[in-house]
Amino acid sequence: KLERDVMLTREFDDDVEAYTSQPLSINYVLNEKEIRYTPDILVQTIASDFYFIEVKSFYAFQLEKNRQKFAYLQSHFREKYQRELKLISCRDIYIDAQITNLDSLYRFKKFSVSKEAEELFSELPNVINSMAYQQLCRDKNTHRFNNFMTLVAHNFFKFDATQPFDSQQSLFKKMETLCNY
Repeated sequence: KLERDVMLTREFDDDVEAYTSQPLSINYVLNEKEIRYTPDILVQTIASDFYFIEVKSFYAFQLEKNRQKFAYLQSHFREKYQRELKLISCRDIYIDAQITNLDSLYRFKKFSVSKEAEELFSELPNVINSMAYQQLCRDKNTHRFNNFMTLVAHNFFKFDATQPFDSQQSLFKKMETLCNY
């Protein structure tokens, strides 16, 4: 579940082009012992850079054996692959309502941004406040609401993903987004 939730956060990261799980395995020697290691995720950024991710519970990263292991592996990945190995724990992803919000938006990522959604975007104010959001929610299960949620899922708006995604949340239009479609 931790790895799945880290990948979910990558789905909504503007800097991420693609990612894959368990991309490769390496053998390394630590304390005169050969060990096989497979990073959890490989991420390609929009700028065509790459980095690796290791996901563990916060507690697991605090264990002395893991601190030594991952310090070595981070150095190894920098030296051998010229790539970063990022360590991500539950404390980095389970921030307030972030995963709940992204889970609810994820189903709208499968929809492409339609002409109707683009028209809705141009009609909406630059800041969607609680009154405008409540009106859109009254239209729930309508094409208008689905278009709005598709726009949010496709990063047409900036908002604090850690705060509950409800009528109290303000969403801010990202004007440059429309130019990319």
